Amino acid sequence: MKIPFLGAAYQSRSLNFSAQRCVNMYLEFAETENADTQVLYGTPGLKLFSTLTTGNQIRGQYTTAKGRYFAVSGNTLFEADSVGIPTARGTLNTSSGTVRMSDNGTQVIIVDGFNGYILTLASNVLTQITDLDFPSSPTHVGFLDQYFIVNQLNTQQFQISALSDGTSWSSLDIGTAEASPDIIQSLLINNQNIWLFGDRSIEIYYNSGNATFPFERIPGGLIEIGTLAKYSPAKLNNNIYWLGKNENGFGTVYVAVGYQSKRVSTHPIEKKIGELKVPTDAVGWAYEQEGHQFYILTFLTDEITFCFDQTTGQWHERAFLDPDSGQERKHRGLNSTVAFNKVLVGDHSKPLIYEFDLDTYTDNGDEILRLRSAQNIDSDEKRVRHNRFEIVMETGVGTTT
Repeated sequence: MKIPFLGAAYQSRSLNFSAQRCVNMYLEFAETENADTQVLYGTPGLKLFSTLTTGNQIRGQYTTAKGRYFAVSGNTLFEADSVGIPTARGTLNTSSGTVRMSDNGTQVIIVDGFNGYILTLASNVLTQITDLDFPSSPTHVGFLDQYFIVNQLNTQQFQISALSDGTSWSSLDIGTAEASPDIIQSLLINNQNIWLFGDRSIEIYYNSGNATFPFERIPGGLIEIGTLAKYSPAKLNNNIYWLGKNENGFGTVYVAVGYQSKRVSTHPIEKKIGELKVPTDAVGWAYEQEGHQFYILTFLTDEITFCFDQTTGQWHERAFLDPDSGQERKHRGLNSTVAFNKVLVGDHSKPLIYEFDLDTYTDNGDEILRLRSAQNIDSDEKRVRHNRFEIVMETGVGTTT
């Protein structure tokens, strides 16, 4: 008989109820007549793409609409070509912390939480935005309808640039998220809308064409669930995932369905988040590979990474096996982008950029831990004898001999 050995990560508060773990493997369901057949595949390995010359983490990555690839490590903005050769394009005033980028076809804008910068694509010249009306502490940026849009840290305000020019800003072009008194933590552009994430709510704006200020809140565009971690929201194929918080509690992972929120985390995931020391430093990012669409949520201080597969609706864990201590640590990926037909992943503690490759079986040379602990198998608490146990595996893949 077939037994339910395959499955997702579901380690319950009561281990008698469920003690399932699934580390660095994800489920796939058959799309043939054998609809009940499942398989566990190993998550992609890390294949070195580029080594940058400064810094100790990849602070952010971005691919322009025309295919140029950029990454920030330390205080330096790099551009890399299709084989990973980097070229420095300028320096920032900061050397650590997350950066966000966007472009309008001729300019790339970068914000680091303290300043904004413009790279002119035609000349490859990077300059700081010196307009006195530019926000003093922008953490997020997007582009919509020829406007760059940034938030102002610790306020309810967001601001737009002049049309097609990220160097020009006006103090008159400021909007305020006023439906709830919480401050704006994060900003994303999705489906021609601006999503403003507060502590306890989300407000959604659209371009109304108003001559005074073009963006207005969509009627009914309010979700009374904000974000616990300002870098947790991530866009995945027109869906937005984030780590939630509201006046009733925190620690649930949500996806936006239209303008409504839907819980996607499980009780074991929520239990683990509730036990963390610093859940507010969570970083979310997303990628797609071979039809699977993944939202990854890493808790930096607590060294744990969860991954939700939107295609199957199942969770698994991602981990890096520390070769020195032999301990599980958070996955090495901190952010991702797609460039040169590759999913590129930035390292959280080294100036390294990897390709996510399903035919690479190490993390840049380090062994990958694959772990599965199955659900309990019983028969109404009666003694069960298993004379034989068989796991069907494809072995020898990736070996050199």
